[in-house]
Amino acid sequence: NLLATVIERDVGDGPIDAIFLGLEKPTDASADSRDSQVHSATVGEAARAAGVRVVINLRPPSELDWDEKATVEKLGMAYYNVPVSGPRFERDVFGHIEELVEANEDVPILLHCSTSNRVGGWLATHLVREHSMTIDAALAVGRRAGITKEEVADRVREYVQKHKEGETK
Repeated sequence: NLLATVIERDVGDGPIDAIFLGLEKPTDASADSRDSQVHSATVGEAARAAGVRVVINLRPPSELDWDEKATVEKLGMAYYNVPVSGPRFERDVFGHIEELVEANEDVPILLHCSTSNRVGGWLATHLVREHSMTIDAALAVGRRAGITKEEVADRVREYVQKHKEGETK
């Protein structure tokens, strides 16, 4: 399942403008790479048609079976890969995502991973840090954006707590 979330920069106190492009990626093991490439181009075209100008992929390269960067850039969008992996959310990784979002604040951004759990996790921490939301309110928004695993919500809580204490690495 390829679930992508387009998040406008100005979330503030207003609603989050999110578009879910619920396009299924072929999962049949017999599907050849051309099927995956065509589907991926379709997702890219849908993102571009939705006004996306920047794509930030939170998946490590090992999770990709196609050249997303080439597809995105061929469609005229900027592409960044900022892998979010491991048992904890890291300050430098989330800081890099924050920098990219801020640098592109005037254009729609497609921020995605494989299930939107990492997207929802980053968004929840962003809302606490940058918009002074409570952790509970931020997690509610993060769940709407894709958090489905309680372990991700726990990682958000841990990250926010350590950031408040100045200990996040």
